[in-house]
Amino acid sequence: MPVTLRRRPGTHNAIYVRRRTSRRLALRPRQDREAGPDHWRSNNPTSASSWACTTRISPSCDQLWDVETIIASAIAVLGTLLGSGITLAVQQRTTDRSHEFTRREKLRQERLDAYSSYAGALLNYRRCLVHLWFCENEEPPPEDPDAVRIRAYDLRSGAQEALFRVQMLTDDETLSQTAETVLADVTALAKTETRTELDQRRVRTRDDINRLVRAAKRHL
Repeated sequence: MPVTLRRRPGTHNAIYVRRRTSRRLALRPRQDREAGPDHWRSNNPTSASSWACTTRISPSCDQLWDVETIIASAIAVLGTLLGSGITLAVQQRTTDRSHEFTRREKLRQERLDAYSSYAGALLNYRRCLVHLWFCENEEPPPEDPDAVRIRAYDLRSGAQEALFRVQMLTDDETLSQTAETVLADVTALAKTETRTELDQRRVRTRDDINRLVRAAKRHL
């Protein structure tokens, strides 16, 4: 309904003519109201023009109102989608960081276990080889050389397995090569001919193992 006629509260002499937008268009006297809208428009050209304008633009106002409602709804929907997208992105980023931290911490722990196990395996293998040398070169031997030799083979296999694990976990080629060199130096203890040479190699292999441990600490 484009035009609404309402009586002003507390008065009998006039009524208000309003648009749907609640704006006042004209003040209509009682006698004109009784004569009808045609008489009122003919005697009030300005008000009649407002009447015609109001009647003419009301459909456009309805359309404008509908467009504004659609735009407001679209903005609300876009705001909701944008907020959801930002929240999802933040959550995904937090989850990725958490997974990355967990992966790195797990890798660090695995490297720590591998480096420690390899250093321990080298020490045990080295000790057994030194004992084997005394069993083979002293009279009487402190233990059966064959039994010690078998034990040394088992310890060497364990050291090689630990070396393979270190090489698979480390991403530093220098550290991998150093670990392999230390194992070869320890193995050479069994081929020592004199006690003096044995003592020198014992000191050298001990220092090599200590340097390997210090280098491994920098690659955890």
